Amino acid sequence: MFKFVSKGVRLASNLRPISSNFVALNGGVSRIRPFTRAYWLMTNSANNVDNKLFPERCSCGCGLRSSHSKGDKELAEFLAEEIEAELKAQSSPKLPKIEGFEITTNGSSVTLDRNLDGQKIRVTFNVNHTVDAEIPDEGVNSNQDKVDLNEMKSKPSFVVDVEKGGKTLSFGCSVVQDVSPDDQGDPEAYNDVFNIDEVSIYEGKREDSTYSVSGEIMDGYLYDLFMNFLEERGISNDFAEKLVAFSTAYEHKLYIGLLENVKSYVSK
Repeated sequence: MFKFVSKGVRLASNLRPISSNFVALNGGVSRIRPFTRAYWLMTNSANNVDNKLFPERCSCGCGLRSSHSKGDKELAEFLAEEIEAELKAQSSPKLPKIEGFEITTNGSSVTLDRNLDGQKIRVTFNVNHTVDAEIPDEGVNSNQDKVDLNEMKSKPSFVVDVEKGGKTLSFGCSVVQDVSPDDQGDPEAYNDVFNIDEVSIYEGKREDSTYSVSGEIMDGYLYDLFMNFLEERGISNDFAEKLVAFSTAYEHKLYIGLLENVKSYVSK
């Protein structure tokens, strides 16, 4: 699931087609002011009376008795184009599944649950601010080489809680970013899709005072044993890849919903 990098790029006015409100003059482009209902409303005698009674009537031509600026109209038009582009980039409206886990969403928050041999395993993450465009290397010529400059993925940090007997062993994890080209093919390079950032254990609910140890200073062999511990409970490289796929699709769905809500808001 990928989406076009149109949040910023499409905002450039020189990338948008010339509409019927523009005309080319002497090699340039000038804006023409069309005859709209706004002028008719001002010149119609019946509406002149109505305008005196309701001076707040919108002057953009929509006829509404509310504030509806020219900027609002242009924003709504752009959002309509943006929504259409994002819907085309959406491969499927259905979210992918993560086998073995029950998925619950609440806004930008996502919870994955499963039970295994009397243990409650819960994975939680948030899709906010998790999307970055994958920019190609400096040596890549985007005009000649076949490179997808618009690929975007959501790679959230996530927490894995394994609860047993009233105690919870908790792992703070993060998805590994793309492997550096210098490390590709290196047999000694790590190939984990995710890292353990910290580990803690507590009884009942986690408190701010709960101690946690960083994965960076942890004994290497202990770190590997913890990775095995998670893999045996379904938190593997394959799981992390499916989590990224779900997070990418879900974040994109929320983004389209945000665009639609903003369009509805500025169109009223």
